[in-house]
Amino acid sequence: MKNKLTDSIRKLQKWIEDHDYKGYEPFDGLLSYLRPLTFGNRFFEQVLQQSIRQSPFELRGILGVNPQHSTKGMGYIARGYLNLYEHTKKPEYKNKTEYCLRWLMENKTKKYEEYSWGNHFDYASRGGKIAMFEPTIVWVSLIGHAFLDAYEILKD
Repeated sequence: MKNKLTDSIRKLQKWIEDHDYKGYEPFDGLLSYLRPLTFGNRFFEQVLQQSIRQSPFELRGILGVNPQHSTKGMGYIARGYLNLYEHTKKPEYKNKTEYCLRWLMENKTKKYEEYSWGNHFDYASRGGKIAMFEPTIVWVSLIGHAFLDAYEILKD
């Protein structure tokens, strides 16, 4: 079982690094070149977003949604590397943790002076819209915990 887990972690790490830490998000459909056809209407934006999300086929590439860096993703990756460092003490994981945390510091939302993070895409739902880079409590707390954990483990 341990070998299977180690192999899975190694494969995931390779995929992440081979893709330059970029990927798709479930709700990134509003990055499509079709978005202007929604005319800013929240219902039409929801239809586009959910059509891409719920499609049984991967539509992102043909609809112009490219893999992106994600603050949420980098927060999770930082914590993953940090856990690997904590358990193995291999310097490579410490360096990769620090890389992710530096990236997060450089890519905080520009809308506010303090550190905060949001999605790299607009989001539309029945409850309203959330603008690109608008901080959300979920991402800010997730990423904040990555920094707190790093401080406790790395003493930096």
